[in-house]
Amino acid sequence: MIYLFYHFGLPKSPRGHSLGKGVIDQSDEGGRIPRNQWGLVRRALASVALKVLDENPGPPPDCTDAGWYQGIVKLIACEDEISAALYKANINKVGEVYPGAKLAVCEAADIPSRPRARVWLPSEPSESVAILSLLTRFNPKLPTDGWKVVKVEKTDRVTMNVVILLNQACLEPFAAQQNRMNYGFDKVQLRIYDTDKLAADNLAACASYEPPSDEEA
Repeated sequence: MIYLFYHFGLPKSPRGHSLGKGVIDQSDEGGRIPRNQWGLVRRALASVALKVLDENPGPPPDCTDAGWYQGIVKLIACEDEISAALYKANINKVGEVYPGAKLAVCEAADIPSRPRARVWLPSEPSESVAILSLLTRFNPKLPTDGWKVVKVEKTDRVTMNVVILLNQACLEPFAAQQNRMNYGFDKVQLRIYDTDKLAADNLAACASYEPPSDEEA
């Protein structure tokens, strides 16, 4: 099944691409591809691209990098079904690009989705590592494995809006404490989205989550 990005609210790219695919690492439970490895993936894709084209005579593909879904799954927008099929063939041919990698292409509807939350925090510290440390170290009883600060929206005030990628295990404990948690010597209220389909900004917002650098794991 071909799933269209705009079904979720993600606008088409300027060139009109509309067929959405996700590139995942099947060796990871959440499909996560380390951002600092994507350069290796691009290099591997380019190295076998001509072979894929030779094995599949016809028009060349037209595909565009559409960002990251929840900061962990690469989104690809394809011009048509032929382009989508060729991109999948390209991924299937690259093999183990980085240690343990099992790359695969999935439909947009099948991209693994994790719960996420928005929370207003003091404007300092503003570094994602420091924010995550305050959230995890002051809440040792909460299962915070795999949490990730995926977006920091700074304002001209003394507060900032932060988006956090959670895990399924924390949802029940959060509900028991009314979605509140310690943040240093204060408490903060999180607005939790069980799935991104329930969030007002949907896939478009998830695709816009850009962690600070491609150099980070």
